[in-house]
Amino acid sequence: LAQHPHFTIDDVTRLADDCGSLSNVYIDMFFEYSVRIDQNNYVSRDQVHFDVEETDKVLSKFCTKNYMALREVSPIETLPDCGYPWNEFLLECYVFAHSKAFTIIHSKYFGQKNAVGGIVKRNSKIKDFVTLAAYALADSGIPLSKKDSLQYLWENQYISQRRLDTIEDILKLAKQIKIKKN
Repeated sequence: LAQHPHFTIDDVTRLADDCGSLSNVYIDMFFEYSVRIDQNNYVSRDQVHFDVEETDKVLSKFCTKNYMALREVSPIETLPDCGYPWNEFLLECYVFAHSKAFTIIHSKYFGQKNAVGGIVKRNSKIKDFVTLAAYALADSGIPLSKKDSLQYLWENQYISQRRLDTIEDILKLAKQIKIKKN
């Protein structure tokens, strides 16, 4: 499927159903051969032409800390032409599979219906989602309560639902980060 010139998220879902699993598990595997150009469509990698050096340069202007929410790249249209209109799905795929300066970090898997997560500088100390979310919360200025934190992470599209198994670990680390900053 991933080596076809075009396929859809419905094709991914059917494949996952046939294998008895969730489609989210397979999305990152498809990025080896394809690029997700929008919420529903994938094309083969040879159909998209990223100027990696220039795209990373533009992303560096947006990413002034060691991380940022995927949705903070705005206006997204300022990214160099790649043959398809830029959107959060295309950006997510670019950062995951093509960028030399950045990586994408999610809570678990790529989202099927929406692009979520954080763009992180490869040379930063942030290597997992707990650490990413903790820094985001520590820097946010919001009260570090479970409810407020989940709301913040959801509103800023670090997570796709207002629940998270690791929220207690994230809050503990966020409080430590906040103390070190003061």
